[in-house]
Amino acid sequence: MLHDARIRTGLETMVRGIDAPPVPLHGIQAKISQQPLRHGSRYLQIGVATAAVVALGFAISPSASLGLVQTLEERYRTALQALGGIAPPAAPVSLKSSLKSQTVTLATAQSRVRFTI
Repeated sequence: MLHDARIRTGLETMVRGIDAPPVPLHGIQAKISQQPLRHGSRYLQIGVATAAVVALGFAISPSASLGLVQTLEERYRTALQALGGIAPPAAPVSLKSSLKSQTVTLATAQSRVRFTI
């Protein structure tokens, strides 16, 4: 603990001993206000809008999104094997079936789980 205090004191002394030049804030703010708007923000807006549409599509149709994920999984597995890699084993059918949404009554849902709905 005594060494930690010495190290801390030494570092504080060194940092305080550094002469930093003053920051010209007024000059920086003037340059910022003079710069024209860039068109990169337009590309950002398009990217965000595209991501929102894709996310909305997944939210509206969860069964289709599960199918898309499974398709991507199969493509990944095939590409990995083509490159000489070893793909992890596929998910069991019982897990895949449990991920699909089901329309059931409240009583049926309550009987299937161990917690209170």
